[in-house]
Amino acid sequence: MKGLQGFTFIAVVLGLMLYAPKGNAQSNTQQVKTQQENFQPQARNLSISSKQDAKNDLKHGLDLLEAEDYRGAIQAFSKVISAEENNQYAYCARGISYFQLEQDQEAKADLDKSISLDTSNPYAYLFRGFTQKRLKNKQEAIADFQVAANLFQKEGQTEMAKKALEELENARKS
Repeated sequence: MKGLQGFTFIAVVLGLMLYAPKGNAQSNTQQVKTQQENFQPQARNLSISSKQDAKNDLKHGLDLLEAEDYRGAIQAFSKVISAEENNQYAYCARGISYFQLEQDQEAKADLDKSISLDTSNPYAYLFRGFTQKRLKNKQEAIADFQVAANLFQKEGQTEMAKKALEELENARKS
């Protein structure tokens, strides 16, 4: 699976950067409203600071993932999850990091969680497909690769859709 390292980084960076703005825009608006209604200004500033720390930790984790420091990346993404328990990007990236360390049960659990939080992220399906394939869950892998291909196609990412379909065919043949 060494050949997936370059692919991993490209997928993570492109995927997470593409998805982060749309997900955060909705949650930021809701959080700001909740904070204004329920918290004193001092607590609101603390929450904003924590959100910025989580964003910095996510970026740091992506940098570590690029540097192939998967254990360090897992620690960074775990910090994000501690601060924002529903951060689908941190779960996805941590799942990919676990995948690279061949900790497949942990990878699958994080990718499952990421998908439960955001069913429109094709990268979570793609890497869950890789994980399922390695776990010898052929039908689940095929299903995940198909969903990933469909989502990539829907987003106009034809090259990634082709890669997902290639993995689907490889899984069928295995």
